[in-house]
Amino acid sequence: RRFPPDTHLYYFCAVIRGLCKSGADMTSILEACQYVHQLPGRPAGREICDCIANNAKADWPESALSMVSWYATQDPDPEGESWRPGESGESVYYGGDILTAGLNSVRGGAARAIAILLGAGLDRLGFLRATIERMLEDPSMAVRSWVATVLLEVLRVDTDLAVEWFLRLCQAEDPLLGTRYVEAFLHYAVRTHFKAVEQLLHRMIASTDARARSAGARQVAIAALATKDAQPLVENCLSGGTE
Repeated sequence: RRFPPDTHLYYFCAVIRGLCKSGADMTSILEACQYVHQLPGRPAGREICDCIANNAKADWPESALSMVSWYATQDPDPEGESWRPGESGESVYYGGDILTAGLNSVRGGAARAIAILLGAGLDRLGFLRATIERMLEDPSMAVRSWVATVLLEVLRVDTDLAVEWFLRLCQAEDPLLGTRYVEAFLHYAVRTHFKAVEQLLHRMIASTDARARSAGARQVAIAALATKDAQPLVENCLSGGTE
């Protein structure tokens, strides 16, 4: 905290990373995060979120949760979908992987941090609810792919709300539907809320995106074991509705 504000940002980031697993007391960690959080440009969002999440079982005050919420909803990173080429055929980043791109962004990393914080204390949901609702509308599919991990935690406490939020989250392009945690959520939802997710499954098995189509077919198969309502979808798949 004695570093002047014009110190190179890498030093601030390095200190927060070092504190993350240092065993320092929570008061010192929180004060360091708060000091860096108020710097111009807020340069260490990923480090602050990782630090707080790494100590998720600590009794963090609302001010700590507020910092993570800010990065999850207001940080400008990412500004686009770096995992896929643009219209001019630019090179893709992160091997074209949506999840990796999301994890390496500030908002995506903050979404992961919120999932970890909820996993360590579902009583935090009340304070974080408004933040999560904003995250559902994130313009980046890469970030939304990590918001799905937050909804997996919500599923543990309120299945109806989690499914409602999930359907809002999936109002995006089809590549999101083929990501790991979106499919993981469906794995549970098709058993208890098949009617609610049925149209989404129809969309997935008819998608031109191969990963979304495959994920949809797998979850239709899971649904067929849980409810007879899935039989028309199964027949669609078997008759050539999906590969």
